[in-house]
Amino acid sequence: MANFFGFPFGDKARTDIQRFGPDFNNGTRAGSNTWNKPSFKAKIVVVYLCGGGGGGGGGRKGASANNSGGGGGTGGELVIVQLDPDQLPQSVLVTIGAGGAGGNAQATNSTNGNLGSDGTASTFGGYITARPGLKNTAAASTSTVAAMALALSGNRPGGNSGGNATTGGVGGAPSFVNAAIGTTGYLYPIGGGGGGGISAAAASAGGSGVPTASLATVPSSNAGAADTAGGVAVSMASRSLYPHYSGGGGGGGSRSTNAGDGGAGKFGSGGGGGGTGLNDVGSGGAGGRGGDGFCVVVVLG
Repeated sequence: MANFFGFPFGDKARTDIQRFGPDFNNGTRAGSNTWNKPSFKAKIVVVYLCGGGGGGGGGRKGASANNSGGGGGTGGELVIVQLDPDQLPQSVLVTIGAGGAGGNAQATNSTNGNLGSDGTASTFGGYITARPGLKNTAAASTSTVAAMALALSGNRPGGNSGGNATTGGVGGAPSFVNAAIGTTGYLYPIGGGGGGGISAAAASAGGSGVPTASLATVPSSNAGAADTAGGVAVSMASRSLYPHYSGGGGGGGSRSTNAGDGGAGKFGSGGGGGGTGLNDVGSGGAGGRGGDGFCVVVVLG
C-alpha cells in the first residue's frame, strides 16, 4: 500500500495527473488554462502550484574599477495543497504566472544596470495563490562591496550580485529547506546567480544558479566565465510529478567585449544577472528572464 498525503491506496486506485505550464513538453501556455475533474469519483486532490520567477538585473557599464554585475531574480513560491474534491466544481480556471523580464543591456557609459521585472502569481481558481519571484531591487552600480544583499520572495532568496573584483554570487536556495533531496537538488525553485563585476585587475565570472550545498561540482554551463555569456538553468533532479531546475547563471563581466547576459530560469526559478561592461568597449550584460510558473494537479480515486 502506497501513501499519498496520508491517503492509502493500492493497485486498484485510479490516478489522474494534469500539468499546466509552458515549460512542460505539452506546451501549455502561461495565462489561462482549465483543469477538469476526471470521469471517475475523486477521493483526494493535491495541487502543486508555482509562481513565475523574477527576472535578473542587467550589469553596469562603467570605468575599469569597482563596477558590479546585476543581481539574480528570486524563485517563485511553490505551494502544495490538499483539497476536498467534493468542494470543487467540475472545472477550475488555472492561471500560470509568467516569469519576469530581465533588465535590458546597458549601452551608456558610466551608467548603472537596468533592473529586471517581478514575475507574476499563479492561481488555482480562487482556492490557491502562489506568489511570484521578485527582481533584485539593488541596481548594479559602482559598489565596492563583495556582493549585494539577497532579494527575498516568500522566504526564497535570489542570487547575489557580483561586485568589485569578486565573482558573481551564487543563486539562493529556499531558506527553510536546508537539506538537499539526496545529493542532487532542492524541492523549491532557486534564485538566479549574480553577474560578474570588473575591477582594474580583471573581469569576473558570473555566479552559478546552483546552490553549492547541493552539488559538489557546479555545472560549467550554469555560470558565465569572464568575457562569456551567462549560464542556462540546469536540471537538478528528475521527479515523477515535475522537474527541478536551478536558477539561471550570472553573466561574466568583460573588459574586451560586450559582457555576458544572465541565463534564463525555468519552472519558476530566477533569471541570472548580467555582467559588467567597460566604458567605450562593450555594453553591460542583460539580465536573464525568470522561469514561467507551473501547476500540477493530482487526483486519486
